[in-house]
Amino acid sequence: IEALGRQIRKNKCKLEKKIRCGNMDEFTQELNETALSDENESMEAIDNYDLVRVKHFDVKPLMVEEAILQMNMLEHKFFMFKNCETDDINVVYVRKDGTYGLLEPEN
Repeated sequence: IEALGRQIRKNKCKLEKKIRCGNMDEFTQELNETALSDENESMEAIDNYDLVRVKHFDVKPLMVEEAILQMNMLEHKFFMFKNCETDDINVVYVRKDGTYGLLEPEN
């Protein structure tokens, strides 16, 4: 928990520093460029149904709020985690209106 807290503070400070230093234009441009390249890759994959990447990672038990923080730090649109309250695999995601959603399996 301490390591996660340090990581959150570090990334939060880094983001705040970018915003304060006037690098917000660069930051938003980076985000837009990343989103466009990801979108182009995903559209190509959808058209061909080609699986272009497989990613393996440890699924750590987290609370929903921690998963949202982790997703935001990684600048991803979604994040899969093991819900420490239910012991199920869940997914948090960013909705188009900027709010968050949670996907839970039905038992």
